[in-house]
Amino acid sequence: MKKTLNKISIYFKKLLSIINKPEMKILPGQLAFFLVMSVFPILTLIGLVATSFNISMDTLIEFMRKVMPLEVSETLIPFIQGNGIDLKIGFSMIIGFIIASNHVNSSDQWLIGNKLGNRAICGFAASTIKNTFRGRIFELVKGAVFIDRNDKLSKSNGEEELAKRIAHDQIALIFPEGTRKNKTEEGRKKE
Repeated sequence: MKKTLNKISIYFKKLLSIINKPEMKILPGQLAFFLVMSVFPILTLIGLVATSFNISMDTLIEFMRKVMPLEVSETLIPFIQGNGIDLKIGFSMIIGFIIASNHVNSSDQWLIGNKLGNRAICGFAASTIKNTFRGRIFELVKGAVFIDRNDKLSKSNGEEELAKRIAHDQIALIFPEGTRKNKTEEGRKKE
């Protein structure tokens, strides 16, 4: 009995040391964020597979009710049935989708597009590169919506244009950090 209590004590001490690590303070938030961010792509893929194999919506809903916890299925089923969203959002979920990624270099969008079977991709690009060689290539293949990052109207118009392109079977590619060049002092030291 004493040996078992000792093992339990060691286990809880180790567990507490792991929980008290600084990374653990942000990990639950990251997990929740990525879980929520993965719901719509998963629904999009399920819808795409279901339509490709002529699976009825009723069969899909019944499957979700069987394999998912009740609260999860009851939250997601209205989206599939179209009760929780309007037609534009539902159409965009089936036809186009959004990829958010880190931006490593200028060829990221081409590499990602190639891995997706050379589907048309599009994203935001700074209007300052519009007249460069790269900007002209983006314009030629309709691979960018040029925006002035300091102009709210330009950003709003860009968002509308990107939504239209998603609705016409383009994949939206967004780099959340906004640019691949790190403009902080610490970032410049790493380059």
